[in-house]
Amino acid sequence: MAKEKDPNKKHYFDKITVDEIKKSADQLISSSEEVVIWEQGKNEEHVEKFVCKSYDDQTNTFYLEQIKEGLLSSFMKSKYIDKEIFLRIGSGREQIFTTSSLKLHSQTGQYSVTFKNTIFKSLQRQNYRLNADDHNKIQVKLDDDLIFDGLDISAGGMSFQISDEELENYPKGKTFKSCTIRFNKEKYGIDEITVAGSWPIKKSVEEDPDLHKIGLSFSKMNPDIEEKLFKNINSVARIQEMTKSLLNK
Repeated sequence: MAKEKDPNKKHYFDKITVDEIKKSADQLISSSEEVVIWEQGKNEEHVEKFVCKSYDDQTNTFYLEQIKEGLLSSFMKSKYIDKEIFLRIGSGREQIFTTSSLKLHSQTGQYSVTFKNTIFKSLQRQNYRLNADDHNKIQVKLDDDLIFDGLDISAGGMSFQISDEELENYPKGKTFKSCTIRFNKEKYGIDEITVAGSWPIKKSVEEDPDLHKIGLSFSKMNPDIEEKLFKNINSVARIQEMTKSLLNK
């Protein structure tokens, strides 16, 4: 049996070279682009923010200034000094991210990160599809108040499975109003969800029941909700892709 290809590899992440970072360094510095840092193995609940101040193209190192929020923080050093970190440059849909180690230069008071590991760039307007697992919990509540556990999710839609007996209740094109998506700890109200199609799920053994995958499209959605969902999925996706890169070394 041919190994199923990862659909996300086709369109969501691009690996980029250090030379491409060098070309964009001046722009990142002139625009004081935001750099967000958090510890490897952790999520983005506890981040620190910096701005790019200068770049050494000989060592591929960005020198950073920490953004201080509040009087107390102005006297505190980063808690991630000399730790292995994830970092993200940019706050829009096109972002650069990699892994590194945060250094503090006591003489100048500046921090630095060196780009020596795999560098990714997320592509604008493309939706990464995350599978449900022990770390990613997905649910949908349709307007008939039925709640289903999701199989996967993107900012544009999701899927769940049903039995053969239920299939006739979800024909292609059927719409549901005022639905709710739950992804991990967050809830998202979706104005309208449309059934995009259905596909039989291959049985592991003959005795397994007949199941079908129902694909849903978020056909009407508040743009602010869509952006919030996109960023949440994007956050989880970055960590997954960088973790894969580390494990493949």
